[in-house]
Amino acid sequence: MSKAVAGEAAVDVANEAMTLCGGRGYRENGKLARLLRDARASHVMAPTTNLLKLWAGKALLGLPLL
Repeated sequence: MSKAVAGEAAVDVANEAMTLCGGRGYRENGKLARLLRDARASHVMAPTTNLLKLWAGKALLGLPLL
């Protein structure tokens, strides 16, 4: 679950930083644009955030993971 929480927090922080910086954050070589791409990638890297949440819910209910 720590991967899921950290990944969602990273996306939220990166989105807020891009909002505060406006168009300057979207520059091709901008550090914020790279951080946002990296943060969004954490949602799709295996195991995905949705899969982690599903596993956590099943574990709490005592159901088999697969």
